[in-house]
Amino acid sequence: MICSGIDVSSGSPIEVAFQNTVLSVTPAAAPAGLYLAPGWIDIQVNGFAAVDYNQPGVSHEDIARSLRVLFSTGVPMCLSRQLAQALSSPSSNHL
Repeated sequence: MICSGIDVSSGSPIEVAFQNTVLSVTPAAAPAGLYLAPGWIDIQVNGFAAVDYNQPGVSHEDIARSLRVLFSTGVPMCLSRQLAQALSSPSSNHL
C-alpha cells in the first residue's frame, strides 16, 4: 500500500510504501492534503478495552489483551498511570 501526504516533521510532501512494515519513504510531487505521522505515545493509560488497570485483582492476561487492542489502534507505546506517578515522585513508594 502507498500513502501520500505531508510529513509532520518536515512539512514536505512524501509517499510511504508499507506492508506490515514501512518499505520506503520517498519525496512526493505534490501534497495530498493529508498529514502523515508516526504513532503517538499515550502518556497516561488507566485502562483500555473494558479493562481498568487500577482495579484490584485485574489479571495480567486482561492487561495484556487490552494492550494488544490499544496497540492495534496505532498507539505504539503507552505509560501506565501508576508508573507515571512513580516517575513524577521518585521518593514515593508506588513501585
